[in-house]
Amino acid sequence: MPIATHTIEDPQQEPAPTTPHDLLPQAPRSMKTVAGALRAYGPMTGAALRDTTGLPRRTIFSALVMLREIGLLRERDSLRDTRQKYYWLDATPATVASRT
Repeated sequence: MPIATHTIEDPQQEPAPTTPHDLLPQAPRSMKTVAGALRAYGPMTGAALRDTTGLPRRTIFSALVMLREIGLLRERDSLRDTRQKYYWLDATPATVASRT
């Protein structure tokens, strides 16, 4: 009698990440807060992120650096005021899937 082969799912294994929050389970809360604001409201300046999240300026920019380092953050200079930048998440499904 042949032995049936089964694939047993590992209960410890998490599903593939689909959002930045899923990608960053061990990320600091500030980074998740900034990523959530960018995901909810789209492109924002640093000042808009401060107003939206209530986080201090240094905390916002530390979170932006971490998001940039893992490749989830896009940025562009403002066309109206080149002293400001707009930030947004680059988390298309293909981008997120390629990082797993």
